[in-house]
Amino acid sequence: MKLVWSMFLFFLMLFQGCAMGNSNGFLFYQPLSKGEKLVNKTLNDSAIFLKNKFNIRPCGEGASMPGGPIRNLSLCFTVTGPLPKEQLKKILIDCAQHLMQQVNENKDIQPFLEHAPFTIKDIQIILYVYDKDRRDLYDPLITTAQISDSIFSFRTNEKGRLSFKNCYDEPYQEETSTDNSVQNLKVDEAQHGQKTEPK
Repeated sequence: MKLVWSMFLFFLMLFQGCAMGNSNGFLFYQPLSKGEKLVNKTLNDSAIFLKNKFNIRPCGEGASMPGGPIRNLSLCFTVTGPLPKEQLKKILIDCAQHLMQQVNENKDIQPFLEHAPFTIKDIQIILYVYDKDRRDLYDPLITTAQISDSIFSFRTNEKGRLSFKNCYDEPYQEETSTDNSVQNLKVDEAQHGQKTEPK
């Protein structure tokens, strides 16, 4: 269940440059448009920057571009936990604000946006949280956190089940944002052993 979004974003990018072609029905390669190239560069550059800044690992990216205009951009990462909800929120906000800033400061990409400037509502960030040995976390520890359409979402897993056990949603508010970036996400052994439940 945790990997559903990663798989979706992977296949989205896999078929981004392909389309159904001639009467024989074969797939053929269609060169990326300027807008698509700008999207790819923006997402790749942002993913690398955020990886190095916050010690998180990129695991997927995507864009909604129906008919050409860019509606929203997505990045997802894996992160070592467990981490409390408030720290996950700070990471989500910092990542979303960075990607939003990269879009709004890039003059070349402006003509390809459905609307400008981009806001937090146009950015999706997903965090998949594992323990230090890359194993799944279970309730009450948060296993998935995201911000999408200006909504924070937090999920917990129940061992032995494929579905989420608990789901917590709350709206993003401007006053929630912070200028204090999370500089280091390496959690010591005491933190790894701490049980953190969504509040």
